[in-house]
Amino acid sequence: MGDRTYCEIIIHEEDYKRNKEKLDSLGYEIKELKDNKVVFIDYEANYGDIDDLEVLLDELNLEYNKSWDKGDEYLAGSYYCRRRRGKLRSYRIDSSEESILEEIIEALKLEDPIKIKKALQDKIKELQPFEPGDLTSNDPKAIKFVKKISKIKE
Repeated sequence: MGDRTYCEIIIHEEDYKRNKEKLDSLGYEIKELKDNKVVFIDYEANYGDIDDLEVLLDELNLEYNKSWDKGDEYLAGSYYCRRRRGKLRSYRIDSSEESILEEIIEALKLEDPIKIKKALQDKIKELQPFEPGDLTSNDPKAIKFVKKISKIKE
């Protein structure tokens, strides 16, 4: 087993009630929230994953929110699984990306559409400071970016 951390998965109470027997059979701690939600808790989630529960939720085609705390080898984050056009789609946000979203939201508060576009373009450039084709070249920006995201020391 690897790096363990606290993790929780939240589903709609009505989905829980419809699938109670299957979901309870996994043995996770469960608590009900005031807003018609049910929370599954794992205090020792391996790398922030609750694989058996996530697989079951996918098989049952149920939407859910998942969040986990920081571990030794990964950041805290959130994962959202939603039904779109009849299929489950997932969206993952690591804690490092939350500040990016906050900056984008701030940019959207600007009243001038040109300023919004410029702020978003600047943020995209900051996040991806090179063209995708540059990854195969010796472009210093691409090399620096790849080292940064793969945590290789220069």
